[in-house]
Amino acid sequence: MCPGLIDRGDLDIVLALTSMNDHGSLARAALEAGRHVLAERPMATSVPEATALLEATAVAPGQLVCAPHVALSPTYRELHKPVREGEVGELRLARARYGWASP
Repeated sequence: MCPGLIDRGDLDIVLALTSMNDHGSLARAALEAGRHVLAERPMATSVPEATALLEATAVAPGQLVCAPHVALSPTYRELHKPVREGEVGELRLARARYGWASP
């Protein structure tokens, strides 16, 4: 984490898109600095760290949002539709790739 970056006066929100091991500490530091946080999953890599993050969120002026982008993606919702509607039977395992290959 860059010291002082979270404390900038022109910063309203922090996107925690770092290594998974840093999500919890980065999100907590940003919340404690009064910033809103959008944390990529997982928001923390241990239960104690997640608990501390939720405790910080309860008293912080900012809000913590954990990225639901994949779960809310129109692509995944459409792929999941036949499962929800019982067209493919009981789902035991699924694997997918999600992303943008870019040119």
